[in-house]
Amino acid sequence: MTAASSGIRINHRLKLASSSRAVVEIAHELGHDFSESNGALALHKLGSHGVQALASDQVDSVLRVVQRLLPTMQGSHVATCVMAYSRIAMGAVDRRVWFRDALLEAVDTTWGDPGLVPRELADLSWGLVQLDQQGSTELQDRVGRAVGVGVRSGQLCERSTARLLWAAGSASVSTDALAELGAVAVPLLPSFSPQDTANMLWALAKGGPGGREAAEAGARQAA
Repeated sequence: MTAASSGIRINHRLKLASSSRAVVEIAHELGHDFSESNGALALHKLGSHGVQALASDQVDSVLRVVQRLLPTMQGSHVATCVMAYSRIAMGAVDRRVWFRDALLEAVDTTWGDPGLVPRELADLSWGLVQLDQQGSTELQDRVGRAVGVGVRSGQLCERSTARLLWAAGSASVSTDALAELGAVAVPLLPSFSPQDTANMLWALAKGGPGGREAAEAGARQAA
């Protein structure tokens, strides 16, 4: 069986996994054959099902498989892993520094990936904020880079822009970055949901004079 066909077969089994325990069993049985896509999907399923019913070493067994694959993952897979791991670690003291550090190292190699689409940038930023509730300077730098990549892409849609704005405001990124993102957001405002609009105005208001100017323009358009 080729690596490609093995990866497809494993992906199929992971998609059918109906519990976090089933994901652990697949990783235990086939983890040595996992592709990068398999690793990202396994972590996504673990985050979706939750890990409350698992022992810590069972969670770690899946994370070890994913950690091995992180250095060669595409940006889209890394974004999936950040989102998934933020759910796994949410609401608890994250003692898995070994995995967190490997994940953030992978994040720092993704910014030049041309395949990283705006939705994935927004998801990546959201997950980073969830993983760093203290608002470190490293978080500011990473979310700021995501904002820059998104703005330069010229492909930000309403939902991606709103999520990026929330992440940017939460991470207290530079006022210039917020103002640039605000300039993208204001023309999209008529298509924003009320919640997205509120999040946008809150984020921009944190961005100094440039952000506040964009927020005021957005508020006028919303009215």
